[in-house]
Amino acid sequence: MIEAIIGLVVLLGGIVAAFFAGKRKERTDQEVDNHNEYIATKKRIEDATNRSLSDVDAFNSLQRHAERQRRVRGD
Repeated sequence: MIEAIIGLVVLLGGIVAAFFAGKRKERTDQEVDNHNEYIATKKRIEDATNRSLSDVDAFNSLQRHAERQRRVRGD
Protein backbone atom coordinates (compact mmCIF):
# COMPACT_ATOMS: atom_id res chain seq x y z
CA MET A 1 0.00 0.00 0.00
CA ILE A 2 2.80 2.42 0.83
CA GLU A 3 4.49 1.67 -2.51
CA ALA A 4 1.27 2.61 -4.33
CA ILE A 5 1.06 5.92 -2.47
CA ILE A 6 4.72 6.68 -3.18
CA GLY A 7 4.19 5.80 -6.86
CA LEU A 8 1.17 8.09 -7.03
CA VAL A 9 3.11 10.96 -5.42
CA VAL A 10 5.99 10.45 -7.86
CA LEU A 11 3.55 10.42 -10.79
CA LEU A 12 1.86 13.63 -9.63
CA GLY A 13 5.26 15.24 -9.04
CA GLY A 14 6.27 14.39 -12.61
CA ILE A 15 3.08 15.90 -14.00
CA VAL A 16 3.54 19.10 -12.01
CA ALA A 17 7.21 19.34 -13.05
CA ALA A 18 6.28 18.87 -16.73
CA PHE A 19 3.61 21.58 -16.43
CA PHE A 20 6.03 24.13 -15.02
CA ALA A 21 8.74 23.17 -17.52
CA GLY A 22 6.26 23.83 -20.33
CA LYS A 23 5.32 27.18 -18.84
CA ARG A 24 8.99 28.15 -18.56
CA LYS A 25 9.64 27.15 -22.20
CA GLU A 26 6.59 29.12 -23.36
CA ARG A 27 7.78 32.21 -21.47
CA THR A 28 11.31 31.85 -22.88
CA ASP A 29 9.99 31.47 -26.42
CA GLN A 30 7.84 34.59 -25.98
CA GLU A 31 10.83 36.57 -24.68
CA VAL A 32 12.90 35.49 -27.69
CA ASP A 33 10.09 36.45 -30.08
CA ASN A 34 9.73 39.85 -28.41
CA HIS A 35 13.47 40.47 -28.60
CA ASN A 36 13.60 39.50 -32.28
CA GLU A 37 10.64 41.78 -33.01
CA TYR A 38 12.41 44.62 -31.15
CA ILE A 39 15.53 44.15 -33.27
CA ALA A 40 13.50 44.06 -36.50
CA THR A 41 11.52 47.15 -35.51
CA LYS A 42 14.69 49.03 -34.60
CA LYS A 43 16.19 48.15 -38.00
CA ARG A 44 13.04 49.31 -39.82
CA ILE A 45 13.09 52.61 -37.94
CA GLU A 46 16.76 53.12 -38.76
CA ASP A 47 16.11 52.25 -42.41
CA ALA A 48 13.12 54.60 -42.58
CA THR A 49 15.13 57.48 -41.13
CA ASN A 50 18.18 56.74 -43.27
CA ARG A 51 18.30 59.49 -45.90
CA SER A 52 20.35 57.35 -48.29
CA LEU A 53 17.34 55.07 -48.86
CA SER A 54 14.66 56.22 -51.22
CA ASP A 55 11.08 56.57 -50.03
CA VAL A 56 10.12 53.64 -52.25
CA ASP A 57 12.67 51.35 -50.57
CA ALA A 58 11.43 52.33 -47.10
CA PHE A 59 7.81 51.87 -48.17
CA ASN A 60 8.54 48.44 -49.67
CA SER A 61 10.31 47.37 -46.50
CA LEU A 62 7.33 48.41 -44.38
CA GLN A 63 4.94 46.62 -46.74
CA ARG A 64 6.97 43.40 -46.51
CA HIS A 65 6.89 43.65 -42.73
CA ALA A 66 3.12 44.18 -42.69
CA GLU A 67 2.63 41.17 -44.97
CA ARG A 68 4.79 38.98 -42.68
CA GLN A 69 2.76 40.11 -39.68
CA ARG A 70 -0.52 39.26 -41.42
CA ARG A 71 0.80 35.76 -42.22
CA VAL A 72 1.98 35.23 -38.65
CA ARG A 73 -1.33 36.36 -37.16
CA GLY A 74 -3.37 34.49 -39.76
CA ASP A 75 -5.31 37.56 -40.91
